[in-house]
Formats: sequence, structure tokens, C-alpha cells
Amino acid sequence: LTLLKWMKDAEEQLDRMNYYHSIRDQQKNPPMTNATTTNLDRPPPQVDSMKMNKIASNEATIVGNWIMKAVSFLNTKDVQLYADHLVKDGFDSIEIIEQELIPDDLDFMKKAHKRALVRYLKGREN
Repeated sequence: LTLLKWMKDAEEQLDRMNYYHSIRDQQKNPPMTNATTTNLDRPPPQVDSMKMNKIASNEATIVGNWIMKAVSFLNTKDVQLYADHLVKDGFDSIEIIEQELIPDDLDFMKKAHKRALVRYLKGREN
């Protein structure tokens, strides 16, 4: 019984090894494509959702820190909500926020918070 289990484990390891070797070989020698093949003809690459969530989380943290600097009286819950909303709308860096953000982009915010942030942005323009 133990010998059968070992053989099954060895077979599974061999299958995994062959799979990884085939991936490595594909990366070393990509398949030839004809001249009419374009990126639109290929399926989109698979995106690791955990990696994307981590990137979005990092962006939201950066944006959240900027919001806290701009409007220091906000509570953490509001800052997180506002940062997530801004990142979702494409305001995922401080440079983009400071160059492109206009008051109409902040309609999701509470009125007093929006006014304070708009005042901060106008102060930076001067």
C-alpha cells in the first residue's frame, strides 16, 4: 500500500515537472505567428486579481494619505471611502489629482468635506 502511494506521488510530481518544463519551453521559444496576427486576434492575458487588488490598495493608501494631508479633520472611514472612489475614477496618483481633479469630480463626497478639499486645491493653484 505504501509503495502504491509513493508511486502515485512520484507520478504527480513528474506531471507537475513536465507541466513547468512545457511552460518554460514556451517562454524560451514562443510560437511563430503569421504576419496577419495582431494583438486583437489573441485573447487578453490573464491578470492576477490578487496582484491587481494589491496595486489598487497601494494606490488608495497613497491617495488616502494625500487626502489626510489636505483635509486633516476627516475620519479614517471617510478617507478610505474617498480614496477608493478617486482611484476607481482614475485619480490614482498625487500628480493626476493635483493636475486634473476638479470640483465636479468630488460630487460623491459630503458637502463640508468637498468644500474643504476644493479650498485646499485652490490654495495650491496660487
